[in-house]
Parts: sequence; structure tokens; C-alpha cells
Amino acid sequence: MALIDDILAQLSTAATNATTHKTSTQTKTGQATAATDSPPACLEGLTKLDEARAEAELAHDEAGKAKQLLSVLSLGTLIPPPTPAQLTTATTSRDTAIQAAVDADAAIAAAEPIVVAAHDACILSKLIGPIIDCVTQGITTANDATANVADPLGGAAAHLDQIVQRMIDAAAAANPSPAGSCNEGVQLLADAVALIDQKAADAKLDKLQSCLDELAVAAPGNALLGQGQTAITNANTIVSQATALINGAGAKIRQAWRKRIACATPVVGISVHVTDESEDDIGSGVKVAAVNFPLSALIPAELPAIPTPSTNSSGRVTMNVPLAPAPIPAPAGAPAAPPDLAPTDVASLMFTATHPDRPTGTHTSPASHAGLIGEVEVHIKIDDTSL
Repeated sequence: MALIDDILAQLSTAATNATTHKTSTQTKTGQATAATDSPPACLEGLTKLDEARAEAELAHDEAGKAKQLLSVLSLGTLIPPPTPAQLTTATTSRDTAIQAAVDADAAIAAAEPIVVAAHDACILSKLIGPIIDCVTQGITTANDATANVADPLGGAAAHLDQIVQRMIDAAAAANPSPAGSCNEGVQLLADAVALIDQKAADAKLDKLQSCLDELAVAAPGNALLGQGQTAITNANTIVSQATALINGAGAKIRQAWRKRIACATPVVGISVHVTDESEDDIGSGVKVAAVNFPLSALIPAELPAIPTPSTNSSGRVTMNVPLAPAPIPAPAGAPAAPPDLAPTDVASLMFTATHPDRPTGTHTSPASHAGLIGEVEVHIKIDDTSL
């Protein structure tokens, strides 16, 4: 009887120990799934899972002991044999131990994929961390270079295309002077071109795209992929809009170039002699007008008005007329002038002499910025109506 009691006591101990190890397994698997893995090893969760496995092994050891003890108790060779109640107690202890081992295995099975996934993610973060940093910094760089541009004119920071438009407006408003080589307005346009080039380079979109390509391979579902592509698209759009503004021929850009032409065009006093068909002095009272081709039509608002004086008693008059624009070099990097606003150093001065009693006389004189070409004085003949 003492032997049976001893076996029953060992069965009870095995069941208790198995249950204790099961509980410890469950505790450690909980710790494993809750662990925060940290590079470079990323082993915090796996270490706890290994401790849980060791506890599960101990639960299985106790379950094995319980099976062996129950088999001894059931041999039928014990005298006196165990009572049915004793067999029920023994079987319950064995089943408790076995179930504890099963529960321990279940805890391991439930925790393992979570822990392994966390470990893999930690390892991956170590590998793609520099790539993610590259993409994150690239997005900031692209945005700063194109959407947060300092205004060289002193205004608030804004999108690059908005800053370029401000520079175009300032170029149109500038009043160029020969002291500044007549380039004050166009210089602002050149500065805008340089700013676009600089900000396009500062955006480093090629580098951002390269980092995005690496991230697409390492982590194809990462949200930064979409954010990075959006940053590239937005930056390219802003740069394209700024480029279109400065390379266009809008009213403000045309105004800057027109002012430059007017500044570069000297106005000089020209001596005009009006005669009759016999080349005798026509006398006083003949109004003389002049038109500069192409400038009178090309830049009428910017070109100084040409007076229409009357001849003196000798049929002569001196009048101030614009010549051809001087060939002043444009600033380095300036956008090309609109084709119709790039006149050469040649102009035609078309003079008209109006007599109250005679037909109108005309004369065309070629001119450069240096003066009349081939003439010292403009000579206009008026025919006699009696002939």
C-alpha cells in the first residue's frame, strides 16, 4: 500500500510541476511576443522564446514521468492492487501533466511566428535603415529646394515658379540705364535662370530616385515609396513651370527687353535740309517728321517721342531722333530675347516734310547706333506743284 501511495504522490508532483512549467512557458512566450528587438542582433524576442521552449521541455519531462508512473500502477502485479479511486486519481494526474505539455507547445506555436517576424523586421530595419533615411532626407531636400525658396528680392519664401514670376515682374519694372549697360532688367532674368538651375540641382532628384529604387527592392510595400515619387513629381512640375515662365515671351518679359532696346538706342540731333526740286532752300514753315523703322512700331511706349519741328528761313531744322540700338552684350545666362525684340545695329529713319502748298517730300536714311550711314545731313526735296 505504501508503494501505491508513493506512486500517487509522484504522479501528483509530476502534474503540479508540468503545470508550473506550462505557466512559465506561457509567461515567457508573452514576454517574447512583447519584446522590442533592437539592432544589431535583434535577439530580445528569440531569447525569451528559447527560454519558453526550455520550460516546455521540462513540462514534457514531467508528462513523461507521469505516463511511466501510471503504467507501473496499472501493471496488475501490485498487491494489494490500487483501488478504482486510486486509478482515477492517478489517471487525472497523468492527464493534467500531458495537457500542461500540450498547452506549453501551443503557447510556443502561437508565439513563434510573431517573434520570428519581429526579428526579421528588426534585421530588415537594420539593413534598410540607411535607405529609409536617404528617402526621407531626399523628400525634405526636394521640397526645400523647390517649394520653400528664399526670395532674392527680399520677399517671403515661396515655390520656385512664384519666385521666378516675382523676378520677372521686377525685371519689367526696372528702368535700365547706360551706366548699367542697359541690362538691369535683363540681369534679373539671367538671375532667375541661374536660380532655376541651382534649385534644380539642389533638389537632388536623381539621388532620391536611386534611393527609392533600392527601397522598392528591399521593402516594396513601404509607404515612403509613394511619398518619394510624389515629391519628385511635385519638384519636377515646379521646375518645369518656372522654366516655362522664364523662357516664354509674356508681357513682362517683353517689357524688360523693350526697355533694354530703348536704353541702348542713342538719341542724337540730326540736321535736316528741305529744298525744292531745284535744290533751293524751301524756306520756313515746313514741318518735318521722322519715323524709326523698326523701333517706332516695335517699342512705341518706350521710345522717346520724336518732335516735329518746322524749318527756319533757310529750310533747315535740327531734330532729335533715335538711331539704331547699340550692340550691348546681354548678361551671361540670360534667356534669349523674343525673336522680334532682337534688332540689329541698323535702323531706317524715314523723314517726311509737309509743306502747306506743295506735295509731301520724303527721304529715308540708314543709321547705326553711331549715326547716319553715308550722310552728314538729311536732304529732303519737295516738288513744285506747278510743274
